[in-house]
Amino acid sequence: MTYLNRYLYHFTHISNFESILKNKGLYSNNLMKVHGLHYKDIAQNEIQTRRSATLIPVPPFGNLHDYVPFYFGIMA
Repeated sequence: MTYLNRYLYHFTHISNFESILKNKGLYSNNLMKVHGLHYKDIAQNEIQTRRSATLIPVPPFGNLHDYVPFYFGIMA
């Protein structure tokens, strides 16, 4: 199966770009807290509360804030 021209998208504030380059990648919300990384938060609080309570039922488990969010399409 070929996946040509398939992309993943990540949504963040432009001011976070320098930190992403400096730290050589994207980090989950929980890992950013552990390492004391600061960022411009543009998320809706209600959604973030729900994501932090959403448990992942397969290894390596955790909750959604243990993972970097990606999207398969451009968000409008």
